[in-house]
Amino acid sequence: MIPIKLAIDRYISNLVKSTRIDSRVRRLATEIANKSNNHLLADSKSPNGLVAAYLYFAAILLGVKSCLPMSSLAGVTEFEVRSRCKDLLTCFKITITVKPLSR
Repeated sequence: MIPIKLAIDRYISNLVKSTRIDSRVRRLATEIANKSNNHLLADSKSPNGLVAAYLYFAAILLGVKSCLPMSSLAGVTEFEVRSRCKDLLTCFKITITVKPLSR
């Protein structure tokens, strides 16, 4: 059996390879996935929906709109992406640290 963390990382990599998603979005999505590695979040959920939510969430945080809507890229419904994002927000405390732009 493949650990959930490894499977999610693989799904993220595969989806990013098949699209033109910014590498910053992929890195942040992978980091969010690794930090929120929770079996309850992934139980009986479509891995594509969960990965789409990680990528969507990362794109929103980074202000990257070029990879939206994520649902059509991942082959899941927008409802499923919104539901997985809601699960992320309700199951985890998310802290965002902002660095000033260097000039």
